[in-house]
Amino acid sequence: MNIDDYRKYLRAFVKPDYDALHEFFSEDVKLQVKDRILQSKAGLRAFYDTFHQYVREEAKLIQFVEGPVENGRQTCAVDLVFRFTGLRDFTDEVRADLEKRAGYGWRQALAKGETFYMENLIFYDLVDGKVDRVRAAVTQPPGGAKQIWDATPEA
Repeated sequence: MNIDDYRKYLRAFVKPDYDALHEFFSEDVKLQVKDRILQSKAGLRAFYDTFHQYVREEAKLIQFVEGPVENGRQTCAVDLVFRFTGLRDFTDEVRADLEKRAGYGWRQALAKGETFYMENLIFYDLVDGKVDRVRAAVTQPPGGAKQIWDATPEA
């Protein structure tokens, strides 16, 4: 994956265009945030289909680091800042139901119109050109992620 491929991936994620997005994934892709794992294309779709009915997720790329391809494997790293905006009330009840159905949950409730910013450091592990594992670490920069969002131009 190079920077141009990643920008296509990110546009598909933010739009969201799940068909285009899933072209980047292996069948058994895993998304890991802390100790939580969302597994498979179907699992990702089950979670995000519902989540994006309640929450608009936008992302800006701060930095992309392309790793070398060795024996069909590659790891790329990115620094992203996200803005989440409530489209509908994403209540604790909705959140718990989604976690029960998808096996993966979102960290907090979000009211309609409410906005939340978050910076993530993400590693993408690719096998034969397909994203096989995504590992995300949430950071809390001094002054908060909103100031990074505001200072970052659109790609």
